[in-house]
Parts: sequence; structure tokens; C-alpha cells
Amino acid sequence: MNKFFKKNKRVTIDLGIIKYTYRRGRHTL
Repeated sequence: MNKFFKKNKRVTIDLGIIKYTYRRGRHTL
């Protein structure tokens, strides 16, 4: 269960980074 939570947390962070980068790139363009 702890392993799943750790993996899920990492996915959320990666998703947030991608979302932030996408928003920033879109704003620049």
C-alpha cells in the first residue's frame, strides 16, 4: 500500500510539471 501511494504521488508531481510546462509554453506562444 505504501509503495502504491509513493508511486501515485510521483505520478501526480509529474502530471503537475507537465501541466505547468504546457501552460507556460502556451502562454509564451
